[in-house]
Amino acid sequence: MVDKDRIQGAVREAGGKVERAAGNLAGDVKTQADGIVEQAAGAAQNALGQARDAVRGVAADVPDYVDRAVDAGERYYRRGNQALSRTLGDDQIVGLLIAGAIGYGLAWMIHGRR
Repeated sequence: MVDKDRIQGAVREAGGKVERAAGNLAGDVKTQADGIVEQAAGAAQNALGQARDAVRGVAADVPDYVDRAVDAGERYYRRGNQALSRTLGDDQIVGLLIAGAIGYGLAWMIHGRR
């Protein structure tokens, strides 16, 4: 869906061009200036509408990005878990004790020296 500001801005910009051209033909500086102002305002409104459309497009894609990130995270977790299981084999309890000792040592280094 196109943002209404894009449509209104394009119409306003075109109207400003017509007003400016009419001012040129009539030699009316005020009409020319009004046309230039209206043209610039229309261009700005159109740009605002384009920005809103772009944000809506990105926002619509966010759930897909989240789903892909979750799927990738789950795949890496499974691979890591499988690699760890293969490495430790039947000695999983030893691996847990080693991991616990490393965690305790890090915690002591960070918090134990107060």
